[in-house]
Amino acid sequence: MFVARPRTTADGTQDPYHWDCVVPGKKGTMWERGNYPVHMSFPVDYPHEPPECKFGKAPGGEVLFHPNVYSDGTIYLRKLSPDERLARAWTPETTIKQLLLDIQALLVHPRPPKDAGALRRAHGHRHIRNTACECS
Repeated sequence: MFVARPRTTADGTQDPYHWDCVVPGKKGTMWERGNYPVHMSFPVDYPHEPPECKFGKAPGGEVLFHPNVYSDGTIYLRKLSPDERLARAWTPETTIKQLLLDIQALLVHPRPPKDAGALRRAHGHRHIRNTACECS
């Protein structure tokens, strides 16, 4: 089940700029048994600018390994890109539900950024660092 709700602060109020979401894995795919936490940070000029979306960390502290996920959990989805040179599909009419559906589809159908080499290098450095830490 998809979930999207404002984060509750320490004083019990809701923070409209930070939402905790869950994207379920799509049925019939290798992702179907998972529920993937996503954190959305909304800019002050939302809905004219898209939120930043990041996958949460697994219990072991790892970020989801995927061609469209940077090592800090940031989700690369063209419509979310801050790069003005890209013809993004973001419009103020884009709903949070649609964005979560797009993230779910991205899990199954990766669309890596043009500079996928940088993404691979970032993941590779993390793997080397983790392996070195496990061996010492």
